[in-house]
Amino acid sequence: AENDRQLAIIAELQRQERLEQLAQRFHKKANLRESWLRNVQVVLEEMDQGRTANEVEKSLKKQQAIANDILAREERFKLLTSMCADLCNERYHESDKIRSRERDIIERWTHLLNLLEQRRKALMGLNDLMSLLRDIDTLASELRQLEPVVRNRDVGKHLLGVEDLIGKHELVEAQFFLG
Repeated sequence: AENDRQLAIIAELQRQERLEQLAQRFHKKANLRESWLRNVQVVLEEMDQGRTANEVEKSLKKQQAIANDILAREERFKLLTSMCADLCNERYHESDKIRSRERDIIERWTHLLNLLEQRRKALMGLNDLMSLLRDIDTLASELRQLEPVVRNRDVGKHLLGVEDLIGKHELVEAQFFLG
């Protein structure tokens, strides 16, 4: 009986040591995740959206690169949650503190993902607007080129001149409606 008790104590000490090591790994990884979250959030908040179509496109590409980097780290946050669950399931003596820290980190992770999605939507909307403005500018330029031809008051003096002007007018109409 005393031998069984001694074996049980040794097993419990080994379990406690394993849990302490797991808790140390958890805190090390939690520190890394918290630092990374702070840095990435600052980068996202300071990122300029751009004022021109080219700047917006560059910002959109930068946003997509950052998003790819962020989403690639999702497994690391899941691992942190898994470590927390293991410590809580094993009734580690500081499991409440660990659970609280894990929740805080996951909440900040979720906030970062939401911020990322908001910025993506804003940049996509701005990119669509810039594209629309570019199209409007192109159309305005084409209309300025057609305007002198359409404003021409010459009606022709002879039948041949009138037919020539009608042909030019039909070409302008076709260009206007097809362009």
